Amino acid sequence: MKNCQPSILPLIYPENSWPPLVNNAIHSVQLQTQSPLPYIATIAMSVIAETVQGLAYVQIPSGPICSLSVSVLAILDSGGGKSPVLKMLRKPVVDFEAEMQEIYKEKMQVYRTSEKIWKITDDEYAKALRRAITKGEDVVTVEERIVAHQKVKPEKPPYPVLTYANPTIEALVHGLAKNWPNAAVVSDEASGLINGRLAQGLALLNQLMDGARVSVERKGEPDPIIVPEPRLTCVLALQPGQLEKYFNRTGEDARDIGFLARTLICKPFVMPGSRNVSPVEPDPQFLDHFHDRVKALLKQSVGQDGLPITKKRAVVFCPEAAEAYVNLRQQIETGLMVGGYFANIKDFAEKAARHVAKLAAMLEIFVNDSYVIRTDMLWCAMSLINWHAEEFKRIFAKPDELAQPFQDANTLLPWLHHFMRGRTNRYLMKNDVLKHAPSSLRSKARLESALQVLVNQGQLGWNVLLQGKMHFLDLFPALPFDMYALQIAIEHYRFKKKSFVR
Repeated sequence: MKNCQPSILPLIYPENSWPPLVNNAIHSVQLQTQSPLPYIATIAMSVIAETVQGLAYVQIPSGPICSLSVSVLAILDSGGGKSPVLKMLRKPVVDFEAEMQEIYKEKMQVYRTSEKIWKITDDEYAKALRRAITKGEDVVTVEERIVAHQKVKPEKPPYPVLTYANPTIEALVHGLAKNWPNAAVVSDEASGLINGRLAQGLALLNQLMDGARVSVERKGEPDPIIVPEPRLTCVLALQPGQLEKYFNRTGEDARDIGFLARTLICKPFVMPGSRNVSPVEPDPQFLDHFHDRVKALLKQSVGQDGLPITKKRAVVFCPEAAEAYVNLRQQIETGLMVGGYFANIKDFAEKAARHVAKLAAMLEIFVNDSYVIRTDMLWCAMSLINWHAEEFKRIFAKPDELAQPFQDANTLLPWLHHFMRGRTNRYLMKNDVLKHAPSSLRSKARLESALQVLVNQGQLGWNVLLQGKMHFLDLFPALPFDMYALQIAIEHYRFKKKSFVR
């Protein structure tokens, strides 16, 4: 895990860490939806988890086994394309679920016929037993037939539910136990979930996501509901205001219980007005390849009897990857020290290495059809999870726990954008900023430290002209360089400076 400081805005997303099969699909969806790439990639990760969670588990080196289920939470403003992205990436999951439900209908017809025949035979055995008892005849033979008949009682086929939208925790447990043990809770407007009854069972939800055996007693029911090996992925998206309301209402419950530590967060930065609305038709093969792989693996998770397979395969580490993984855990442990990278997100740190192991295992299966984690895939997973660790830190670390340059950057960034509107230009002269900045930042050293924080994250450009005599800032460094706008900014600054001197 990279040893870096928290950013005020998101780090540049490490899109190239994804293998081409996934990366191409992510970019295909982005071209069609114009949604933020980190959001699309996070949803793609959850779809891969849905796909492989019923097939395997990962064996941690010298540690426990972990399910391949994940939980993701995207914090995105309205209009960010939450629904279209989910619909496009989850299409093969939805189609597979629909196909399984059609097969279920056929099975139910066979089941009803078999059950009817079985009941008729059962009634006749009951009559034969009553006659034998009434007449004082030998009942042993009849009883043996009744016992044998009970053993062949037709079983109702489970209804394949792979997707839950807004379940209670009781309904979710019941569905995983009685219907299908591999499923996902999916909501692109998750405010109803986090403020509903599901949120009241976060501890139980944690167990389901961890793949732990769950036993729930119900009032009025003689036997508990048992889910021996649940596989549950959570795919949640909501607007920032809704999350804030949740924390205002519940305090730190979700973090204290460990739900957020188990969740990969993304809160992508969206620059209004920057989307390209021109019609785009990307090559369909990239998304088709992703869909085909999802469908193929989902079919592997179902046995010849049409039921979810019960024996899952173990994903293991090769020796080199195991050594690298142990080193990663040591880095995380070191980062827990006072002043360390993980010092103020210890809850996430406890799960960070497992997130890496899960993602590496998921990608090996999905991309390489392999059940051995190699070092190259481990590095990919580490890079991606590092980004999510940075997001967690950026969103949930308390401001007073941040080093001074990062607190200053948090103050400076909105001020710069406000100051930019007054100058009507994306380019600002650094000396002009130094002269007008908030009083706490009118020290050259302190201002430059705050600027460097933003530059390091790729959110601000800091350039030099005239052999180092003039420094200018670019508030939109991702946009193409605009010489005309820069010349106007320089002339405006020089004019203001001359007017001030006079």
